[in-house]
Amino acid sequence: MTRLGLPGNTAAASARSTTARWGVFAAYASRHGYAFLDKRLYVPQKWFEDEYLSRRKKCKMPLDLAFKTKPQLAAEMYRELRAEGIIPFKYVVADSIYGANPDFIGAIEEEIGTIYFVSMKSDTLCWLQRPSIEQTTVRGREALKSNEWFLKARKSLWTLRHWPAG
Repeated sequence: MTRLGLPGNTAAASARSTTARWGVFAAYASRHGYAFLDKRLYVPQKWFEDEYLSRRKKCKMPLDLAFKTKPQLAAEMYRELRAEGIIPFKYVVADSIYGANPDFIGAIEEEIGTIYFVSMKSDTLCWLQRPSIEQTTVRGREALKSNEWFLKARKSLWTLRHWPAG
């Protein structure tokens, strides 16, 4: 992975994010094995500010590189893997940074039949019935936090699922 001229990952030790490197990874697992399929280097937004221009040049970052969030990078990888059609998969699993992002979820929902399991924060708003929406105002339904939704949801909404390969 490109290092961008940064020293080792000291974020955990010093709680500083200035020297850390982050990546977004796509992996595949089945009963036959597992593999990493793709990776993207996440570059913090501040690296695209003018004060970091000399660092970008020193690190030989491509001039056309633009800031992208981790969910944007993940959605890009998902679409490319889906378009290649080499690896058959119907499940996507991700943590809460992706589960809370409508662009990432939207990319997965573009492909009918793909099932996703994403972590979400317990205060994420959910509706038991689709609300009617007028501009940015939600009317006609009570919004619930996701942890409340799980408690109020009917047992008939839940089914035991066995995970096949892919």
